[in-house]
Amino acid sequence: MKFIILILIFSFASFGHDECPQTDFPELKAMEELKAAIDWHAASDEDVKKAHCTAKTAPTSAEMTRWLTDKQSSPNIDRKVNGISFEDESIENLEAFRHLTTYVDIVGYKDPAKHKDFTSKCTKVDCALAEIFGSQTGQQLLYMQRRYGMNGSHIVGQKASAWKKEELDDVILSLSDFPEGVMPVQESRTLIHAPRGQGSGNTLANAIITIFDLWHTQSKEQRRATVTHEVGHVIAGITDSDEHEDWKKLSGWTTKSLVQDGKTFSIPTASNEAAIVSEYGTTNEGEDFAEAVVSYRYSPQKLKNASPEKYNMLKSVVFDNVEYTSAEACTSPKRTSD
Repeated sequence: MKFIILILIFSFASFGHDECPQTDFPELKAMEELKAAIDWHAASDEDVKKAHCTAKTAPTSAEMTRWLTDKQSSPNIDRKVNGISFEDESIENLEAFRHLTTYVDIVGYKDPAKHKDFTSKCTKVDCALAEIFGSQTGQQLLYMQRRYGMNGSHIVGQKASAWKKEELDDVILSLSDFPEGVMPVQESRTLIHAPRGQGSGNTLANAIITIFDLWHTQSKEQRRATVTHEVGHVIAGITDSDEHEDWKKLSGWTTKSLVQDGKTFSIPTASNEAAIVSEYGTTNEGEDFAEAVVSYRYSPQKLKNASPEKYNMLKSVVFDNVEYTSAEACTSPKRTSD
């Protein structure tokens, strides 16, 4: 039924009001109202712009330097990592350098056959990363790896393109939208840009998060929400939250078998679509979860209205009891981890 309705929506949309006055076609008005009510995404550009407790600009070089310095243990040590001899360097920086420069196989283990060591006169990690990735993106990758556990290196195994500074600005802004301490959810999770000019997808999150060219055609706000959506998939994958029966029953997710051309396909269906915050979320329970994460962060009242139970589950499982319904709620939260 939903598929038929969508066809009707787009069919009616092809007619102009001059050709089909609303007074003569009351069905047209109903279809237009239905079309307006269907949201493909969980949060609009305006929702993201107005969301509480969001950074409006990416961290500056000085701000990243300050965080990297403040969040490291002592004493510093001397160590050779992937061909470069570092002196008086923090353990955290050395580990981040190892992650960003070690060629690994699809499972995540070092691949000696493909790994190549580096040659440099640098004795500090930030200097070496600037040589390898560029002065600006090198620092961004170090900051992203250390603070959020996200490895944006294009040289460690997966086919990828080097990030540009402006792109990493958007990625880091999205990562900053999760409560402090929620991330990193893993020591090093790959977040790369696919080879440019290849593939028409938007993003993909499985063992790795991959950003494709289509991501750049989105508005700045939707790019931010898209990364948040993909991180939602990562969290769900680690915690198995989107596969949990308590989650699936909130939207009434079940699987039906469809036989076509002698082949059997499993089709996920939701009996309670009113609890799903976007049309994208009706695809399956995984997209339902990731879209709910986006809504919790940028359009919390929408999720509350659709399903208070989902809201409370994400509040506990993902967001450490931090809420974004008001500036006060996220400025001075009563966090579970505290």
